[in-house]
Amino acid sequence: MAKDNFHSIDGLIRGIDKCIDRLAPTYGKAGVNAVIRTLEAPRYRLSNDGKLILDAMNLEDEVEDTGRLILVNSTDQAEKESGDGRKTTCLLTASIMREASKLSEDKMTVYRSLQDCIPAIFESIELQKKNITVDEVEPVGIMWVNLSSIV
Repeated sequence: MAKDNFHSIDGLIRGIDKCIDRLAPTYGKAGVNAVIRTLEAPRYRLSNDGKLILDAMNLEDEVEDTGRLILVNSTDQAEKESGDGRKTTCLLTASIMREASKLSEDKMTVYRSLQDCIPAIFESIELQKKNITVDEVEPVGIMWVNLSSIV
């Protein structure tokens, strides 16, 4: 049983890594769009939206696909809490999962420890955030539209 559990964790990490391999090139200001197959014409869509990319993926191995679903769940939670940060959440989740899989402690103990950190993380974010006005948002939107038309 322990050996099966080890292989399951290994499979989860492989699935997560496959997703991150697809998401990483889309990250940041130099990020590129991913090509996503669709049913409607023209049969593809270009996007750098992490959630859309994850939803479009389907890994053949069931355990690896469960790793993808872990990322989908974490992005859903991030979107619910903040409305954004889906790719960043994926990268952080992947890193946490990779490092946690290396620990010798019981995985539920690691999970509970991570859950205990959540209030401190939200408190830290709250202390670092900067409230902005609508007037401060407009220049960012204009810059984004101008950059989008170049790409």
